[in-house]
Amino acid sequence: MGKEVMTLTDPFYCPIRRRKMTLENCLNNYVDAAAYENRRNVCYNCRPGRNLRERFAFSANPDFNIFFCLPGEKP
Repeated sequence: MGKEVMTLTDPFYCPIRRRKMTLENCLNNYVDAAAYENRRNVCYNCRPGRNLRERFAFSANPDFNIFFCLPGEKP
């Protein structure tokens, strides 16, 4: 089988904030920074966080693709 499904309570080490945190905290911090366009927040455009969020989405749905297609197009 594939990898285990990730949960929001999974801990990980954030290299940007230099501490252990949960995926839920990462998502909340990113959404707050992006929603308010707070470019001074370290979570705004955080690449390690983006990779983690993509892995989380893919673990729940293996058909997840960040690239979308218009109806009738092939990926």
